[in-house]
Order: sequence, then structure tokens, then C-alpha cells
Amino acid sequence: CEKCGACSIADYKVRAEQLGYKVLVAEGSPIVLKIIVGGYIDGILGVACLNVLEKAIDKILIAGVPSYAVPLHSGDCKNTTLDESWVWDVLEEYEPLPEPQTASYVPLMRAANRMFDDDFERLLPRVRSKTPEAAAAPLGRTEHIAYDWLANGGKRFRPFITLAAYDAVTGANSVNAGPGSMQLHVDDSVGRVAMAIEAFHKASLVHDDIEDDDLYRYGNETLHRKHGLGTAINVGDYLIGLGYRLVNSARSEIGAEASSDIIERMAAAHVKLCDGQGAEMAWQEAGDLSVTPLDALQIYALKTSPAFEAALYAGLRMGGPVEQYEKMIP
Repeated sequence: CEKCGACSIADYKVRAEQLGYKVLVAEGSPIVLKIIVGGYIDGILGVACLNVLEKAIDKILIAGVPSYAVPLHSGDCKNTTLDESWVWDVLEEYEPLPEPQTASYVPLMRAANRMFDDDFERLLPRVRSKTPEAAAAPLGRTEHIAYDWLANGGKRFRPFITLAAYDAVTGANSVNAGPGSMQLHVDDSVGRVAMAIEAFHKASLVHDDIEDDDLYRYGNETLHRKHGLGTAINVGDYLIGLGYRLVNSARSEIGAEASSDIIERMAAAHVKLCDGQGAEMAWQEAGDLSVTPLDALQIYALKTSPAFEAALYAGLRMGGPVEQYEKMIP
């Protein structure tokens, strides 16, 4: 798109990059939100169809990022039309949002992402795949594949929920730091428990892809297609063990009783997930399409909600007793 020369996008791109913009030719709010979560953004100029802008700008403003939107007159590829002078007029303008800015979860979302980027090797040191040679060896292969699968792909909503719940019951300092805060401190013990939630989730995806014979995940081949069925099953099992080890490793900081309670909730979440997945497979194998709406809702609730419930519980429990919150967490 940006190189075809049929419209003026290439001209804007050259000038924008000279001004320090990161230019992205893509549609949809998820991409924009991922960029915001991935690092500090001074401001955003969005040029797109009106319906796309309406979806994206709300999320940008909630994140506390100054933004400006210019709607296209027509978005038909080479026949795209827009008010070009308007874009040139605002390209070099920047106005910060008025103070005070509202509380924001963006710093915590960034912290959740940072655990799997900058802090990953520190929080979860490699044992058998420290070098490329070790990673390629038979003993290092499982760890290498599992770590790569855990560190890459996904929105990381579950570890974010753990961090947010912990922050909520320990003073909400992170939320109140403002959307511009980049380097929130997250205790390693809290971070490892949050990572455990993602390890369990990623393990369930490996097994779910096998059971559903899915071809792609995160835009790439699923693990069982890329590495074989046996290896994929083994990696999924490995990630489950890794998750429990991560929770247990935090016991000296969060307390052995809290660690035990969190492990029990995660085990219960595993059982619920398997109940839901098993019911779905039994339904499919029976070839009976007469399942009731309530049955379908129960199946997919069991497949989806237990991990979020465990993530929420883990954050609350690390912050102290949870008796007053029990009714809110199934």
C-alpha cells in the first residue's frame, strides 16, 4: 500500500518519518492499542475511514494519548480520496492533553508486556538452552520451543489482570501513576506468578490446537504442525509444569500459604478447562447438534473463564486475605 504510488500515502510517510513518526499502514484498533502498550507514544495522527477511526480513537483517548483523526472521503485503494491539505496542516502539530490526566491501566498493560520482552530471561532463566548450540541439542529442544512459545504472541490479558488485581488491593499506585508512566516496578515474585498464568494459557492453546487440528496460531503454523504431534504435546505438558514451578518460586516473598492457595485455584481452573474442552469434543464426536443454548454457554464458559478467574484470584491473594472478595470470584 505505502509503496504503490497510486495515492499520496508515500508522500506523507516520507515527511512523517522525518518528524519522528512511526508510520503504520494497517487497519484496526488492536494494532494501535498494541503499539501504545508496547511503548511510550507522544501522539497519534490517524488517517482512515470514519468507522475505523471511531473504533480506534476511543481506545487511544482512554490510554491518555493525544490524538488527531482525519477521515477519508473514500477508502477504495487507488481511488482513495481525502482532504490532503488538512493532513499536511496537522502533521506537524502537537498539543498535549490537559492536566490532570485520569488514572490509567496502560502502565500495567505495558508492565505485563515487558515481562515477556525485556524481563523474560531474568524472570525465567534458561537451564538447558542457554546457547544456540544447547538449544539445538536434544536436551535443550523442549525448553527452547516452550520458552519461545511463551515469550511470543498473544495479548497477555491474563497476566495483566493479575498485576491489576494486585495493584488494586495494594494502593492502586500503578493505576494512579498516569498513562505516561513507562517503567513501573513490579516485584519479581508478583511477575513470576503473573507469568505462570500465561504459561498455563499457552499450554492450553497447544493442546486445544491439537484437539481441534488448527492450522495457524498468531499468524504462524501451530506447534503440532511445525514440530510434530508428540513434541507439541510434550511442550504443552512442559508449560504446565513450568507454571506451577513459577508460582512455587514466589513462596518466600508472597508466603507459602498464599502460594499454596494460588496453586489450588490454578489446579481447579485446569479441571474446569478440561471439563469444558472434553464436553465440546464429546458433543462434536456425537454429531448431535441439538445442544441447548445453556449447554453451549456452559461449555464455552468453562473453556474461557477459569483462567481469568485464576488470574484475578492470584493478584488479590498476593495482596493479602481474599475472604471479602470470594463472592466475586467463582
